[in-house]
Amino acid sequence: MSNGAPKKRKRRSPGPSRPPSAPRSLALGLLWAAGAAVVLLFVFSAIVYSTPDPGSLTLPAALAAAYISAFVGGFAAAWINRGDALACGLVVGVTYFALVVLLSLIAPGGAASRLGFWLSAGLHALVIGFSVFGALAGVSMRESGRRRPRKLRR
Repeated sequence: MSNGAPKKRKRRSPGPSRPPSAPRSLALGLLWAAGAAVVLLFVFSAIVYSTPDPGSLTLPAALAAAYISAFVGGFAAAWINRGDALACGLVVGVTYFALVVLLSLIAPGGAASRLGFWLSAGLHALVIGFSVFGALAGVSMRESGRRRPRKLRR
């Protein structure tokens, strides 16, 4: 018989929650970055080729795809790792930068080669900054989600 008090429900005791391993979160961050790069390159190539002069927009579209995908990679790595944003962003950004440099060595003569070595290297090095920025945003979003009070059910 109930005397007006709400029923108490059994709560499951949370098991020992361990954070995911750093190599796993970094690998998943790189996979997210690569997936975002592929999708963005397809989208941006469709946009660029629909313009009257696609040659003038190739470099800005490629750099935008690299920066956005580095942001996504840093965000995903820090989100999965649940912290240590600076380390996640730096590792994902440096690895992504190294992959971009290796790809540009395999296929030289791209749009960035007209700019000169140092300007091209500087533009590609911004990938590291965008990755760190994405990681900081990922940790910030995860922490802001924890601070919200739960809604009471009635």
